[in-house]
Amino acid sequence: MVNIQDDSLSGKIIRWISKNLCCCCREEGEVTKGSHSFRRAPEPTDVYWDNLSVSYLGRFCRVLMTYFFTILLIGVCFGCIYGITILKRDINEDAKNDELEVPENVLRGLNILASFIIVIIN
Repeated sequence: MVNIQDDSLSGKIIRWISKNLCCCCREEGEVTKGSHSFRRAPEPTDVYWDNLSVSYLGRFCRVLMTYFFTILLIGVCFGCIYGITILKRDINEDAKNDELEVPENVLRGLNILASFIIVIIN
């Protein structure tokens, strides 16, 4: 039916030729009479089944909420990394002012903590 109801210009020309000039194809032309038109159904994998009962406004709100929470998570990640960087800088400055050696384990632990935060947020 989809092939018979092809609405492209080439489909209309081929249908007209087959209907008017070819006597063996005239019965096929009878099937297309009427105001009915057909289009191919989408593949089952192309349909988002979760969205069938959601209105356009509902989908828009969900997308907007997703963007909001994504930006919020990126901000939280940035804040944590920035805070850890400030903490490392303060530890280095305090160690220089007191003329102490900076404990490598503390700095390494802060670097590992920053890495874990990035991995968890991702």
